[in-house]
Amino acid sequence: MAIVGCGPVGALLANLLGQAGLAVDIYDREREIHPLPRAVHFDGEVMRIFQAAGLANQIAAATRASSKGMHFVNAEGRTLMVRRGVDGPGPHGWAGNWYFHQPILEEILRTGMARFPDVRVHLGHEIGSVDDVDARYVVGCDGARSLVRRAIGSRQHDLGLHQPWLVVDLLCDLGSPRARALPDHTIQLCDPARPMTIVHVGGRRWRWEIMLMPGDDQDRLTEPEIFWPMIARRLGPEDARIERAAVYTFHSVVQEGWRKGRLLLAGDSCHQTPPFLGQGMCAGLRDAANLSWKLTAIVKGGADDSLLDTYESERLPHVRAFIELAVKLGAVLQETDPAAAATRDRHRQWERSFRNRDYATAVSWTRPSTSASPSWARRRC
Repeated sequence: MAIVGCGPVGALLANLLGQAGLAVDIYDREREIHPLPRAVHFDGEVMRIFQAAGLANQIAAATRASSKGMHFVNAEGRTLMVRRGVDGPGPHGWAGNWYFHQPILEEILRTGMARFPDVRVHLGHEIGSVDDVDARYVVGCDGARSLVRRAIGSRQHDLGLHQPWLVVDLLCDLGSPRARALPDHTIQLCDPARPMTIVHVGGRRWRWEIMLMPGDDQDRLTEPEIFWPMIARRLGPEDARIERAAVYTFHSVVQEGWRKGRLLLAGDSCHQTPPFLGQGMCAGLRDAANLSWKLTAIVKGGADDSLLDTYESERLPHVRAFIELAVKLGAVLQETDPAAAATRDRHRQWERSFRNRDYATAVSWTRPSTSASPSWARRRC
């Protein structure tokens, strides 16, 4: 068994396969864990998967459980809707929402692989062609530019959102009154002048995501003199320091064709979602969970190879539904037309829908747009 890519998805898959007693070679072209901002959230179902891998206690000790939820707030500070968390353990036996620093999570997953002598890790090893990999199965956990996906020849389906955002991790001075005033819950700031997301990752660390607007110089946005004025109403350089910053384009795409013979895909190699539901990494980890038991059943249990044909048919509809919902929530947040935003803010029924966890009804008040300035469409009753 070979895995290409040692990010969270590949590393979790290696842990699950190693625990099942399979021999695994995992390859990554980088020697070190990626240092730039990426995922910060996973849910209770994913913690249950970590538990199955024997890593839940270590991960729980290094992450932050929260039931505070996600608050959509307009430019005047009025709460438009709340996607509430769940107090205490949820249906999976764990808190429903966890926040984490990805390099720490990846270190735990990599350390976990060392438990299994048949899991061999090859860092700083770039795979030039899948033909060079001598393994019964090769799983591409190698991200949006996947080598394995190119070899499979998957067809991409565009779900409509491609928007650049500045993503910044801040280490706040908790002695600063302004830093102490930052909320514990996640804020989706629906300000047409500058949409933002603010997330308390844990401890001193806050994630700040800022939508790029027309006229922004993408090459300079990570510079302190450009970044700090954008959040000056809440924090300044006297309150926090920039740990890392990067500009990412949030995509919404899915691939058709996750398997070709011995080649398989998982994670960003077969789907990408904007982060408005916090489900990007979660989707890839669910892929790993689904794929791991099927590979184990085939290699160790004698199941027919055709079992792998159910992998995409089971996972793709689920992940597509999450991406489509994230795109619709993104339309709420990313509205940049002031008149359309004012119309949006007047509709309070969608707030009540979210309070009742009827997300489908709530987001039906939006329609996604492929433009950088999403549109708002009023639903007529």
